[in-house]
Amino acid sequence: MKRIILFLSSISLIVLLSSFIGQNSNPFKIEASLSGLDEGTVIELVLGGTHSKENTVATSELKMGKVVFSSTVESPRCFYLKIKNADPIIEVMIDSGDQISISANVSKKNAEDGIVYDFEDIKISGSKTQEEYKVKIEPREELNRQFDAMHQKYAGIYQKLSMASGEKNKAATDSLMQTEEYKSLSREESDFFKRVEVSAEKMIAENKDSWWGPFLMLYQYSYFTKDLRPLYDTFSEAAKESFYGKRVFEELYPVSLAGSKIPDFTLTDRDGTTKPSMDVIKGNKYVLIDFWASWCAPCRKEIPNLKVLYAKYHDKGLQIISISTDRKAADWEKALAAEKLPWINYRDVDESVAAIFKVNSIPAIFLVDGNGILVDDGLRGESLASKLEELFK
Repeated sequence: MKRIILFLSSISLIVLLSSFIGQNSNPFKIEASLSGLDEGTVIELVLGGTHSKENTVATSELKMGKVVFSSTVESPRCFYLKIKNADPIIEVMIDSGDQISISANVSKKNAEDGIVYDFEDIKISGSKTQEEYKVKIEPREELNRQFDAMHQKYAGIYQKLSMASGEKNKAATDSLMQTEEYKSLSREESDFFKRVEVSAEKMIAENKDSWWGPFLMLYQYSYFTKDLRPLYDTFSEAAKESFYGKRVFEELYPVSLAGSKIPDFTLTDRDGTTKPSMDVIKGNKYVLIDFWASWCAPCRKEIPNLKVLYAKYHDKGLQIISISTDRKAADWEKALAAEKLPWINYRDVDESVAAIFKVNSIPAIFLVDGNGILVDDGLRGESLASKLEELFK
């Protein structure tokens, strides 16, 4: 259930627009007025709507509070309008010939790791399918409102659980979980996520004959598992052959690269020093490349298993390279101090390494030999332990 992405209205202001195009594409144009930013601020137009980190399509400097982008698209595409090196985005679906106008106020405040921006009062016009899109996603907007209401209703118990978890106070956590308030919350959460799953599948099924189907599938789920293949199989050939249909297929039916050499990449340590990947991999019999993050509960649950395997096989030639996808170095450092990982640790500063490995969800573990040849991927828990036992016999 948790793979469903809920863009809550309280923390995310997103408007998407869309329309169909013909074979002959006309240039689209975006004119965006962004108040609250310094003159010369660099704004990026980035391809979006997929589970991968996509390249920046174009950049434009803010002049007189405005930026302009113009290009072409072969079919409807989702794009992100974002401030360079900042997280918040404006999402907009662009179609051939669209003349799009965007306005937004941008607030900013100082934080520990720099300036934090937020887009407010976003207005977008210029697409004939804006209202159609709003109708399509209204069931999810209603779920977002229900989610906000549930969190407000149980704000007290959420806060207490968060504090107990942060302090690693198991006794307090266990005590809270025995309260009637927690049991009521647990029931409501369970019912809510069942509704989310049903709503998501219904939304996708209702659009199975066009590119909307696979687009909404990418939009609704943060990652795919094999159990979603039957849902993809219901799509029409036109939907499957669309840009987003092909993206869904590539993720649901990945080509196995076992036996192939992994691409070279650059590792960045805690001091910001970089090192070529093969300088770390070579000299070992086998290496586990482990993608994780401080906020990822399944990742941290996997750490004790990795510690057991490391202790058992390190002297026999096993190395582990943990690569954090944390955006904030401080979050990563805090997790490292808590977990005390005995192996090599790096951070994927610009998400480029995760993009090379096409990491769409974490934890993600890749097993390679000392020559950088991929032995296996997708291993965790017992399957990983069994594989290493086989290799180190």
